[in-house]
Amino acid sequence: MKTRALLLTALLLLLQATPALAQSDGVRLMLTAFENALLSGRSDSFNSLVMPAILEAPASAARAASFADSEFRTGATRAVIQERDRQSLVGALAGNGFRLIVDAFVEYGDRARVATWQLDIRRVGEDDWKIADQERVAAVENLYRLRINALNEYDARDFRIQSEDLELTLVEGTVFTITTDQGITGLVLQGHGEMRFSPSPETEKGQVRILAGKEQLESRFDAA
Repeated sequence: MKTRALLLTALLLLLQATPALAQSDGVRLMLTAFENALLSGRSDSFNSLVMPAILEAPASAARAASFADSEFRTGATRAVIQERDRQSLVGALAGNGFRLIVDAFVEYGDRARVATWQLDIRRVGEDDWKIADQERVAAVENLYRLRINALNEYDARDFRIQSEDLELTLVEGTVFTITTDQGITGLVLQGHGEMRFSPSPETEKGQVRILAGKEQLESRFDAA
């Protein structure tokens, strides 16, 4: 399926990461303003973050507008930007320009996306910073906060799920679905179940033989 489950561990690391500098840092304040702009969902709100001289040059203004059109989307309910790396910007006086690599996590209700951006920023005041250039490095779309659909409960007998080397059989029990706006993305099985793991590679067969005494591992389960 195209739907991707929300990677909880990775997102916890993202959201709990320690900022590169203190919260009073002007760069951090600029990133906070960026978060607020993302929440607005208006691509033109990006202009307030960009150096005025950039917006006056047709080529650079078009580049900024293209970035904003792709990264700003309506319906955002939460936005977090974490700085991953900071390097001195070539051509800027020491301490007056940086090239940042940042990770942006934006929620849209139960759906989310993660993007990595490269931002070139310059100091334009005592501690005021503006974006001189921007580029999307990578993005992961369609992350979902998964929930069991309590309305879809099915009685099951001899319900079988097969994949490479693994077979799950719910002899008797209940099946619940996990759904998103793109359809079913997961199942929860409860009841009397049997698991059979029969690997094909010889090395894995040897490991299973050590563990189970034979080349096939079988076990019962109550939930999966």
